[in-house]
Amino acid sequence: MDLQQWLVAALAIFCMGLAKGGFGAMSMLMMPLMVLVMAPTEAAAVTLPILVVMDMIALWRFKGTWSKPHLKIILPFACVGIVIGTLTFRYIDEQGLKLMLGVICLAFIALYLWGRFKGGEQKHASPKEGAFWSTLAGFASFATHAGGPPVAVYLLRQGLAPINLVGTTTIFFVVVNLVKLVPYYFLGLFTLEGISKSVWLLPIAPIGILLGHWLLQRFEAERFYKLSYAMLAVIGVKLIFDALQGS
Repeated sequence: MDLQQWLVAALAIFCMGLAKGGFGAMSMLMMPLMVLVMAPTEAAAVTLPILVVMDMIALWRFKGTWSKPHLKIILPFACVGIVIGTLTFRYIDEQGLKLMLGVICLAFIALYLWGRFKGGEQKHASPKEGAFWSTLAGFASFATHAGGPPVAVYLLRQGLAPINLVGTTTIFFVVVNLVKLVPYYFLGLFTLEGISKSVWLLPIAPIGILLGHWLLQRFEAERFYKLSYAMLAVIGVKLIFDALQGS
């Protein structure tokens, strides 16, 4: 990687580290930033091993706090989504992946704004809704590591305590990212060059996690969220523009 590529990629991994440290919304910045400096398929392959390492750190922090009844719904259907992603991956070109990621970015912001506008309590989502959203989460996670928003649509409506919500989300992505290693390998997405990039970027991850945890104790998370949403909107629009122009 040249210096510019490494700096942008390092910022992307740092944002994911902040997310694992407590600023969850920052996770949506990782792939859009990575795609600015490398192809979507390469970005997905480079970041997946790093995500697995960060997941293991998060799993240690939140062990035993997840909701087993909800995991029984969302994990099997997330695997269905991964299978769908594996079978359709060859039919989606680079511009299609950029377009998908850009739309997910803007949809995530729209859901956030709608939640703030609507306010109040929402009714619990049904298991059928959980099946739909977790399947979509598995597919989006496989294609662009963007499974967070779909699964959040379901889990945020279950009335879980904050620690249980974080714990359930954590174990969900531990399993999902480990499962994704298998199709990524058989699709030939892992290369020696990509793995070397993962190794160079890996030290950024724990720095982001530790700093995120430190900041969470001292600053209001809402300020960081607003900044991340603003950045996400700009990047999402750029990805959609580049995809449409490239196609």
